[in-house]
Amino acid sequence: MTTSLQLSNIPLELICLVLQQMSIEDLVRIERTNRHIQSLVLYEIEKRIQHWNEESSGDEQLKWKMLVHLSEQEARPYKFDPITKQVTCEVPMKPIEIRLCWDHRREVHCQLLQRHNNPTSSAVKSINDGFTFTLEPTTPVGKTTECHTKGKRCEIDAAVRKEQECGETTYALQVTELRVPLELLASS
Repeated sequence: MTTSLQLSNIPLELICLVLQQMSIEDLVRIERTNRHIQSLVLYEIEKRIQHWNEESSGDEQLKWKMLVHLSEQEARPYKFDPITKQVTCEVPMKPIEIRLCWDHRREVHCQLLQRHNNPTSSAVKSINDGFTFTLEPTTPVGKTTECHTKGKRCEIDAAVRKEQECGETTYALQVTELRVPLELLASS
């Protein structure tokens, strides 16, 4: 009761100005702890995620990397859903070709990474225990198939295309979207 009375005495414009100056990590923490200004915080997070590509500096916490079958890819956030509290990222990548001598079930491992906030270091840290796409021999030849996989906290959508030539099978895997929960932005 005391907190709501104290917050009601502060003009909304002032609260919005303070929120604009905070890091996204702090905004996520406030969203989890203070229900009185939750909608303002969610609005500010959504605004930052939608405009982070336009800003020259961008938030370091939003620079995601993912490892897809030994190839590092970048994931760029472009959408935030305040109801499910998930950040959706696009993954602009060329398809990765996986060649098999015979058509059998094959698992492709992926790992979500995030760059450290230290600008002098290019080190990355692992966020998720990893997730796996399973390439099935029943995948139709010549058609692009949409597939979905889920890790402990992340979800990935991808497109898989299978080609066969002279007994060799080639799968082309292209990750299209990555969805991460909002609280993952606050973990550092």
